[in-house]
Amino acid sequence: MYDSLSEVCDYLETYLNAGQNSLGLARPVIYSDTNVAVRFPCVQMIPEAKVREWQYAGGGLERGLIKRFRVQLFVMHANLQMNKPLRSKANIAKAEEVSSYLDADYTLGGNIIQGWVTAEDFTLLPTPKGQAVVATRFTWEGESR
Repeated sequence: MYDSLSEVCDYLETYLNAGQNSLGLARPVIYSDTNVAVRFPCVQMIPEAKVREWQYAGGGLERGLIKRFRVQLFVMHANLQMNKPLRSKANIAKAEEVSSYLDADYTLGGNIIQGWVTAEDFTLLPTPKGQAVVATRFTWEGESR
C-alpha cells in the first residue's frame, strides 16, 4: 500500500500519461508548478495533502492508521477565444471523460484502498501573459493503510 503523496502522484501521472492519446490530451501531464508551453487540452497535477488518522476497530475493519491523500488536477481546456457554446459542451465532455478515466482505477493498481474524483469545478486560470484559460479543477481523494 502507498504511504506517501509522491507515490500517489507518480501513479496518477503515469496513469494519465498512459491514457494521453485515448483522452485526446495534447501533451503529457504537467506536474506541480512546472512552467511549460501549454498545448490544449492538457492536465496539470498539484499534490495537496496527506492526512493520517487513527481508525478504531469496528465494522470488520482493522485498527490502525489510515492515510488520506488529496490531489488537485486541472484539465486546461482552451483559450477563451473559442466560440462559447461549442467550447462549453466540449469542456464538459472532456471533463467527464477524464473523471471517468480516473475513477476506473479506483485502487491505483491495488496500491490504495480506494480513491476517486470527489469534486469537479469549472474555473478560469490566469496565464503569465494576462490571459485566461478555461479549466476544470478536479479534487481526487484516496485512502491507504
